[in-house]
Amino acid sequence: MRFKKGSKVEVLSKNEVPSGSWRCGEIIYGNGHYYTVRYETDHDAVDEAIVGRVSRKSIRPCPPLVSKNWVPGDVVEVFHNSAWKIATLSRILSRNYFLVRLLGSSHEFRISTFDLRVRQSWQDDKWFVIGKGASNCEDRKHSEWSTLKYSQKLSSQVNAKDTGMKFHVKDESPIVSSRSLKRGFPNYYSQADTLARTAQKFRVIEKECRRHRLLAANPSRLPEM
Repeated sequence: MRFKKGSKVEVLSKNEVPSGSWRCGEIIYGNGHYYTVRYETDHDAVDEAIVGRVSRKSIRPCPPLVSKNWVPGDVVEVFHNSAWKIATLSRILSRNYFLVRLLGSSHEFRISTFDLRVRQSWQDDKWFVIGKGASNCEDRKHSEWSTLKYSQKLSSQVNAKDTGMKFHVKDESPIVSSRSLKRGFPNYYSQADTLARTAQKFRVIEKECRRHRLLAANPSRLPEM
C-alpha cells in the first residue's frame, strides 16, 4: 500500500517495549519505500514536532473503531506515552475507567475508555481483529467444512445414480456432444460446480485462520504490506 502526503498513519516502534508499540503520525513525504513521518505528541508537550524516516513495512493506516464489551483478562491496546501498547485489562473501575497492566510489566495504572481499543492487525490491505477474530475464523472454517462434506456426499450420490443409468444411442448417431451430456445431466454438473466453489472457499478461510494463529503467537510481528 502506498501512502500519500497528509495520510494519518501508525508507525511500529520497539524502542520502548519489547512487544512493540504503534506511534501515531502524519506522512510528510515518501517514495513508496521510505516515508518521512511527523509524530503526534501530547497536547501539553512544548518540544518541537518529532520527525522520523521509516520503512514502508513499519507503517500501517489507522485502524477502524471496533466496539467491545470489556471483561477482566482481555488483552487490549492502550494509549500510553503517545503510543498504543499491548496491555492486559486487570479490573473495571467504572463505565469509563479501567485498570490495566502493560505486557511484561507488573505496574498497573488507570486508563479511560477513550485510550483503550481492540487489538487489530493490518494484513494484505485488510484489518483483522486479533483474538476474537481468530475464534470467528475457526467458526467460519467449521461451517465451510460441514458444507464441503455435505457437497461431497451429494456428489457421490449423483455419481452412483448416473453410473446405474443406461444409455440408448441410435446407431446412426454414435457421437454425442458434451453440450448434450450437460443437458442430460444437469444435477451432476451443478453438484460438481458447487463442490469446487466450496472447496476453494474453505482453502481461503483456512489460510486466514493460519494467519490469525501466527499473529496470536507473535503479537509484535511486522505487518505484511
